Amino acid sequence: MVYDYVTHRGEMAHTLSISSSMIADSSSVMLAFSPPPTEASAVLARLKADQHIVAAALYDRNNRLFRLVPFPSGLLALFPPSPGNTGYKFLSQHLIYFQPVTEGDKWYGNTLC
Repeated sequence: MVYDYVTHRGEMAHTLSISSSMIADSSSVMLAFSPPPTEASAVLARLKADQHIVAAALYDRNNRLFRLVPFPSGLLALFPPSPGNTGYKFLSQHLIYFQPVTEGDKWYGNTLC
């Protein structure tokens, strides 16, 4: 049973890292040129296809929250004002994943799913 628990958590983290990477790849140019927030919302809204992802955020290169898309309302309190270290973190009821947004060797910000 412990093996199943640990394996399931690892699979969840891996799946979330893939989704986060796709959003990061789609966001690098956007964060480089600071478009209107509606464009960032459209990119983040793609994550709605995964029913397990309940919210997402983009942070700019100054580590400020650029855009947040909570799919159900009331999740704003879960989001830190600045990004954490790259990778996943299990909270009491959620899994979060920070992914850097880069283009080549240039860093533009972070995603949080």
